[in-house]
Amino acid sequence: MDIYQRCNIGIIGDYAHVEGGIHFHGDPSKPPLQLPPKHDHFIGRQEKIDDLIASLAPGHITALWGPGGIGKSAIASEVLHKLTDGGQRLPDGFPDGLIWHDFYRTPSADAALEQIALTFREEPMPTPQDAAKRALSGKKVLLLLDGAEAADDLNRVLETAAACAVIVTTRNREGVSDRREIETLPPQDAETLLQAWAEDMAQDPEPLSHICQLVGNLPLALRLAGAYMGEEKEPAAQYLKWLESTPLEALDFGDRKNQSVPVLLKKSLDQVSNQAAAILSIAGVLAFAPFAREPAAAALHAEPDKLRKPFRELTGYALLVRSDDRYTLSHALIGTYARENLPPPDSAVERLAVFFTAFAEEHSIAGPTGYARLDHDKPHILQTINICLNRNLLERVLELI
Repeated sequence: MDIYQRCNIGIIGDYAHVEGGIHFHGDPSKPPLQLPPKHDHFIGRQEKIDDLIASLAPGHITALWGPGGIGKSAIASEVLHKLTDGGQRLPDGFPDGLIWHDFYRTPSADAALEQIALTFREEPMPTPQDAAKRALSGKKVLLLLDGAEAADDLNRVLETAAACAVIVTTRNREGVSDRREIETLPPQDAETLLQAWAEDMAQDPEPLSHICQLVGNLPLALRLAGAYMGEEKEPAAQYLKWLESTPLEALDFGDRKNQSVPVLLKKSLDQVSNQAAAILSIAGVLAFAPFAREPAAAALHAEPDKLRKPFRELTGYALLVRSDDRYTLSHALIGTYARENLPPPDSAVERLAVFFTAFAEEHSIAGPTGYARLDHDKPHILQTINICLNRNLLERVLELI
């Protein structure tokens, strides 16, 4: 059985026992309520929230557009949590449910359509698009398509979901006529957000204000700066002194917004251990999805329990987010930075491939429980195949497939 079959058993198998790509909670006969994670320290944006809520209607697509790190996904998440009382009820006007697909995790349009079909217990045959059309027929569904610029065929998903209310978050201007631009935070909200992350280290208003200006009031940059200050116990005045020595001060406001994230990421990475940096290197080649310590440990030839401390370093600097026993890059831009600046050696990628080959073999024979576990890691397995192909590690590819 090849790796694609192993990964897809949970998707095309017995729906009475195996839920495949969608993890249902409670009564499976109830409409789906798939919520994105809520973002820490969400500040302001009330006008954008109200505007987005007012735009939601069956057959209408609303795009939140802006550069990476501006807060598009955070606004969409805040809206959906508000409409559902944090997942306690269906959103008004959409009795057939809420579906969230993150294209950063899974860029495939077929995977998004398959997810829609499976959510409503439709076998994805003869094609995922046909199944998704059947699944959505006659239903009032709210659909969030996050990170749409990463999608391999966004239009096919939008055509299939034409009767739904759709929220799209994207860095691309094109593709959706009703496009709402998301701008940087106003100064007061930017300062409040920085204070929330930095806590006691950001009490002095003058350096606080100047830091916000220098990073362009970009929410992701404010998170990185505040987390650094809080983790290092570095007062705002001291952090500002370093920031003024970077090229950011010479840039205008718009360029600061675009350049601040890599500058701040490098400062954080200069403080973490070599092992923590190596973990981030592996996270950069995995899919943008939750991962356990085990694959990173295998790639680094280490014991998973011995990596607890470096993983804590990365969460402390807000580079990773922990949920239960899994970790996720806190933003897609951090994954991009890691791929471009911290590429792991071929030997680490080979060990990652060996790990997932054994992992797939073990869980593919374990029945429904194994299929569900495989499904958690399917994006990482497929991404490992891609990275092996890109590096011409053909022997590992053949083992995986």
